[in-house]
Amino acid sequence: MSDINKNKYSNILSKENIISRRSVLAASVIASTGIIPKTLSAAHHGNKKAKKGSRDLMLLVYTPREDSNSRGYDEWLQEIDNPFFNGIEGIKHYTNWKVSSVADCAFPYTHFDFMYLDDADSKDKVWGNPEVAKFAQGWTESWGRYPKATAEEMQKNYQVYLCSHVSGDKDVKSNDVAFMPSINMIPSNKNQQVYEVSESVLGDIRFKYFSLSYMENAMSYSRVANNRPSETYGVAHGSIIASPDI
Repeated sequence: MSDINKNKYSNILSKENIISRRSVLAASVIASTGIIPKTLSAAHHGNKKAKKGSRDLMLLVYTPREDSNSRGYDEWLQEIDNPFFNGIEGIKHYTNWKVSSVADCAFPYTHFDFMYLDDADSKDKVWGNPEVAKFAQGWTESWGRYPKATAEEMQKNYQVYLCSHVSGDKDVKSNDVAFMPSINMIPSNKNQQVYEVSESVLGDIRFKYFSLSYMENAMSYSRVANNRPSETYGVAHGSIIASPDI
């Protein structure tokens, strides 16, 4: 980011500025990426069925900079990040999640995103999109733990995996999900969705499979964790931050 843009970004985030938070967030992404979002609204995840089509997805896992919460990271995801990616060709449905459970070496991240694709071939269309590359660079400078990371060092900030749907027919989503990683195949279960990590887009693969159990509410986490598949070696409680669903 140039010194001029840095100064603009600093000014619009100053406490004295009277611009609304929504306008500030919109201006921040323009300053950091040069991209004007197509929309500036995002509803939280509802109990609707997922859109029909491919169930291949790209999984993004990461831990943003330490001061991200105090600088309004959740609001930025809701107002800027989520609408941007849901407007990219090749992406069918994109959601942002925060880990609510105690930190665990089995899943050593604070955030993860589900990027459902139109089809498996959409991976190159999405990841090769120059607008996505600009946006990712802006995210790195504003929120990444290593803001000056080069392209070769970017896996220090986040990892991205292409994942294929293996089993599970429960399409109903909720505001809470249990994420259970494994190095071994997980048997099919009607109450869970199982995915295989088929390719690393960025970073080393830490687990080969994972199971998703969408929960009725946050109170269900203990029960799900205690009854997780034996093949899994941990469980993280994900709470929704941003989604296009109502």
